[in-house]
Parts: sequence; structure tokens; C-alpha cells
Amino acid sequence: MRVFIKKVLFTVFLTFSTILILQLFLSISVKTKSIDRHDNLEITSNINSELLFMGSSRCYSHFDPSFFKENFNLKSTNIGMDGHAELSMTYLRLVDYLKSNTPPKYVILNFDPFTLAGDISNVSPVKYNKDKFSKYAYLPFNDDWETVKHFGYNNLEKYVPLYAIFKYKKLSLYFNNKYTGKSRFERFGYGKNNATWDTINHPTHNQSINYYPLKLDPTGVKKALSGLKDLCSSYEIKLICIQTPVYKSIFVGEIFNLPKK
Repeated sequence: MRVFIKKVLFTVFLTFSTILILQLFLSISVKTKSIDRHDNLEITSNINSELLFMGSSRCYSHFDPSFFKENFNLKSTNIGMDGHAELSMTYLRLVDYLKSNTPPKYVILNFDPFTLAGDISNVSPVKYNKDKFSKYAYLPFNDDWETVKHFGYNNLEKYVPLYAIFKYKKLSLYFNNKYTGKSRFERFGYGKNNATWDTINHPTHNQSINYYPLKLDPTGVKKALSGLKDLCSSYEIKLICIQTPVYKSIFVGEIFNLPKK
């Protein structure tokens, strides 16, 4: 019986050691790479740009750092987060950026009726793209990012080696050189998209506005924006809000003029 217990314990120890080593190897191998477009926290460290672009996908997809470098000789970085219009996520992303960069002179924030307040004191109820940040879930190796904490990974994802990798089906991205290190962000510095919107074969309709979450909360958004401004001011950063273009079929004057107030 004693021999059997020893064999079981040895097998458990060997198995755990193997998956721990594999987790460590995978974590180190992708630490400075973006394997899934948005996991760019380390990549945007030690950049020290003068101009910082922030916000949701309309930031991630609109603002091209090379344009500002070529036309205004301004070094810039785009840290927009696709799918996250909450100012709470913008706030935390800026906190993470400032941990490893000198403060920029300007922060350009995409700000429009789609912008939500969010709450930095609670785990985000928005789980969109949580899987794309899952390389940070295993906290023994990634425990300093406020952005990651806000996703609220559970204890199994945090402390069980390989669990998050298999849960979010990312193993192939760790090994596949076709993706690893070749994200659009790494190539272009933002979510560049050359696709053409074919409005002849796929016409737009006014009904499309029904799919957008235009549930305005001016008081909450104003309070969250004020908090972001205070953070910028504490680092002597000038915060500039810009409303990026939208297609005319979803434009409603009363709603899209509200951010001006």
C-alpha cells in the first residue's frame, strides 16, 4: 500500500511539474508578443510616446500612429481596446501604460454616444475579448496589470497551469508561427483594416441603429470622464476627446450631438 501511494504521489508530482514547465515555457515565449491582436500590454511598455490614442475599437481601428509621425513628427502609440467602450477600462489601461512609460503630452480619446461609464471598483460585467487577454490569466506570471484584474479571471484560470490556455482555446496560437508575432497591431501599430464596405451588394438601412447600445447615461459618463481627466492632469497630460466618423445611416443628430455637451 505504501509503495502504491508513493507511485501515485510521484505520478501526480511528475504530471504537475510537466504542465508547470510547459506553462512557464509558453508564458515566456509569448511574453513580448501579441498572439491574439489585443494582448499588447508588454509591447506598449517602454515606448515613451508623446501622443497616446485611447478608447474602444473606434480608436483601435481609426488612429494610425505612422500618419502622425509622418505629418506631425509626433511619436504616438495606439492602446485602444476593441469591444470596450467603458471609460473604466480606458482609465485602467492608462494606469497600466503609465507604469512603464513616461507620461505622454497628449491623450486622444475617442468619445461618442457609444461611450459608457463603467466602474473601476468592480470587475467588468463586459466579457467581450476576455479570451484575447487570457495569456495574462495565469497570475503567478502576470499579476501587475490592472486591466487584467478587471476581467475577473477565476482561481482555476489564475493558478492552475495550462487551464486558461485550454479553456480559451489558445494553444495553437502559442505554437503557430503564422499568427505569433504577426498581429496587425505589431505590423502597423493599430487595427488596420483594408476591407471595402460594399454598400451596393450589402446596402445599409436605418434599422441598423437598433443594434447599437445607445443607452445614454450623461451623468455617469461625465463623472467617469472627469476621473480620467483628473488622472491625466496629475501627470500633466492634456486630454482631448474626438468623435470619430460613423456611417450616415446610424447618425441621429440629437444623440451624436450629446457628447459636445
